[in-house]
Amino acid sequence: MVTVINGDGLILGRLASIIAQRALAGEEIAIVNVEKTIISGSRARVLGNYFHKRARGASGDRWGPFVPRRPDHLMKRTIRGMLPYKRPRGVEAMKRIKCFVGVPAQYTDAKMEVPEEVHMNRLNNHGKDHKHKRKTQDGNRPGDSQGRERRDPGKFRAAR
Repeated sequence: MVTVINGDGLILGRLASIIAQRALAGEEIAIVNVEKTIISGSRARVLGNYFHKRARGASGDRWGPFVPRRPDHLMKRTIRGMLPYKRPRGVEAMKRIKCFVGVPAQYTDAKMEVPEEVHMNRLNNHGKDHKHKRKTQDGNRPGDSQGRERRDPGKFRAAR
């Protein structure tokens, strides 16, 4: 029996750790809607880390590290990092995990599990009424809680 987990609105790392534990215990897992999982953190930090890893190894060379681009491969890679994937039990656990973009036809009628302990509602800044809203008006940087205005870079160049 395959456990189907809906990845819509779930945090990537927390979901991967739970799936890795279950797969090591012998459970077969299929994750659907992988493209809708969430990576917590600021957009600039997440994209900066990702592009740094891509530029380091996977820029057309034969040598790694190879960083996946597709969401289902990124999920598998994240889970692989939480398994002893070079050992026989880790190899068997990886074979028990399937990741899908969207919902394939074989799982449309299946009962989908949504683990609450990995849902995005557990993040501190998930709601509109949270006190740390991102500011985007008046030229403030997103996440700048003091409300400081941006410096004009042209003003400092002219003074030199």
